[in-house]
Amino acid sequence: MALQRAITAEIEALDVPVEVPGGTPVSRVSDAAAAVEHAATKVQMLFSGGDDVPADAADSALGEFHDAYAAFVAHAVSSLGTRGATFDAGVKEAAREVASACAAFAGTATLPTASANDKRAALSGVWEKCRAIKLPKDGRAAVSKAFMRCATFVKDTATELAEIGAGANDDDDDDDDSARDDEEGLDPRRRPDPDDVDMFFDDANFDAGEMRVAKQCAAFAAAAFQLMRDLVAPVVRGAASEVGALERALRLCVAFQRDVENVGAGAYPPQDAEDLARCVKGAMERAGGMCAAIAEAGGVEGAEAAGAKFAAAGDATLETLDEAARTGGDESAGDAE
Repeated sequence: MALQRAITAEIEALDVPVEVPGGTPVSRVSDAAAAVEHAATKVQMLFSGGDDVPADAADSALGEFHDAYAAFVAHAVSSLGTRGATFDAGVKEAAREVASACAAFAGTATLPTASANDKRAALSGVWEKCRAIKLPKDGRAAVSKAFMRCATFVKDTATELAEIGAGANDDDDDDDDSARDDEEGLDPRRRPDPDDVDMFFDDANFDAGEMRVAKQCAAFAAAAFQLMRDLVAPVVRGAASEVGALERALRLCVAFQRDVENVGAGAYPPQDAEDLARCVKGAMERAGGMCAAIAEAGGVEGAEAAGAKFAAAGDATLETLDEAARTGGDESAGDAE
């Protein structure tokens, strides 16, 4: 268990600020992980026949495994500090997963009561985590990958909202089936109980005012995804290079993603126009800052124009929400005015 404790303690070096960044190439970190995998395999082979292993052979194999792991941690630490916060966070996360797998393996491989299956499973865990290390080559690539994740979530929100009003679930059911579903509370056309967890919605769950708001939210989400495409694609292609500016843009992008997702969630009944407006305004504010930061990063043409186009969609959405708040979602009241 001493080796297991040592492995767990040594990974804490990742939390110590780097005084002199080494800028170790990511290929060396990957090579060091492969060495850990190889050393773990040798330990497994040694103990696979049982626990009757000569002490000197056991000490040698376990020592080699520990040395390989320590070298991996040293390479991971020395890669930090020069490529930006996003790159460093990715390295730390990958290294901690390797450390967790190695600690579990060290505690299992030499355990007298551990079965052969347990030992193989522990070794497989080390293999999986070591082989999963695919670090970006630099800070820009790390930020690009994070931008792509945000864009994927925004796209999912836009895709989901685009289905509202499309009538995808409006097909007439058999009368008997509909009656039975209604009795069981399964008819999707039934107005949802506000106390129920909203698992799915049908167009019939929206009244006219709610549908108008939902469709405008869908247009807003679509504009948000288009903004992400306009900004992220050049970054992914390597056009922007100032990592500090890209990091600022990414922090805003993560908050922008949350705002858009909140708009998507709030588009379903019961709607809160004021809360939706707050989320829309938040997304617009963060989009403006994101565009400015990406423009500062350089190499991305049209960032400000893309931001202006999104702002127009945001203004239209705020106008719709303002009307909904004034009329309480009752379109007839708006018409009377």
